Amino acid sequence: MYNKCGNMHGATLKIVADIKKKRFEWIGHVVRMDQGRTVRKVFERKPEGSKRRGRPRVRWLEDVEKDLREINVKELLTEGSR
Repeated sequence: MYNKCGNMHGATLKIVADIKKKRFEWIGHVVRMDQGRTVRKVFERKPEGSKRRGRPRVRWLEDVEKDLREINVKELLTEGSR
């Protein structure tokens, strides 16, 4: 039973690593886009208006920034953030 759980845990870690890798690929792609591209505009957009009640939602970019901090990447954080 331990081996089955261990293998499942390893598979889960690989899936998480693959997701993070794809996030990094996408963020790099978006950062290199021209400023006029719609995707780039949406990426850099800052929501206006009042905040909703309750705990703020975690944005996709915040997840990417957290992943980058975990692997000590600082260039993209300053270059492409907001």
